[in-house]
Amino acid sequence: MGIPRPSALWLPFAAELREARTGAGASIERLAADTGASPQLLDAAERARRRLSRTVVADIDDALGTGRRLSRAWAAALQYEAFPQTYTDLRTLEVHASRIREWEVLSVPIYLRDFDYARAHRPPLTVGRDPVSVAEWIEEQRRAREVLTGPAGPELAVIIDEPVLSLSVGGPGVHAAQLDTLCDLIDAAVVDLRYVPMDTVDHPGLSGSFRIMDFEGRPSLGSVYGLAGVRLVADEEDLRHFEVLWDRLGDVSRPLTAERLQGFKRHPADGAA
Repeated sequence: MGIPRPSALWLPFAAELREARTGAGASIERLAADTGASPQLLDAAERARRRLSRTVVADIDDALGTGRRLSRAWAAALQYEAFPQTYTDLRTLEVHASRIREWEVLSVPIYLRDFDYARAHRPPLTVGRDPVSVAEWIEEQRRAREVLTGPAGPELAVIIDEPVLSLSVGGPGVHAAQLDTLCDLIDAAVVDLRYVPMDTVDHPGLSGSFRIMDFEGRPSLGSVYGLAGVRLVADEEDLRHFEVLWDRLGDVSRPLTAERLQGFKRHPADGAA
């Protein structure tokens, strides 16, 4: 019987371990010799296929001179796995997903936003109002779009509530440019984009936005969005709830085409948001 593979919550630690080793110019064989761990174990840990013990991680910190950086990341991963609702930095996790399915009731998802649309949004409470923090938040959105919509990005499936497409965020010009961006992403087959019409009876998605992240060979993770930030969901029963919601949203949604998106554009005479 094989050793159970760690959950997807260990993928960011694995990436940090690999970055620390390569940044120090050390091969896996050399690190194994310096720590007493086998090359096979270290290789598996860098691919998040095995968990390392606290002692081995401490030895790696000493060998690479990281100042206990990896030990802190290891402890955080352990904490996140035990209490996943505390994990809010999705940017380090979503890049490892093979598929992302997202339902959005308030806004275009971060990874589908163009620059001006992203800048027009009020940042979440976790970001605050400090100009530097806001600028970093906007840059984070740009990086997320670059990674998740790039050639190596995950499969993207997004369902948007129709009012999101009608909200003239940033004014008619910004709104129109964002719709054009969505058209480009649809035409390039980057995202499967659908919407739920406003006249939907028994709307299944009014409880709020959520995301399901699927990983190769690992359990899926969910995330729920609110004003106070993001709550990660790893419980199997809770995930089944979101899977059911996703299927129901799919049943009542309609495909978004470039032609349909043109119908959501507003003109200056209509008034800005």
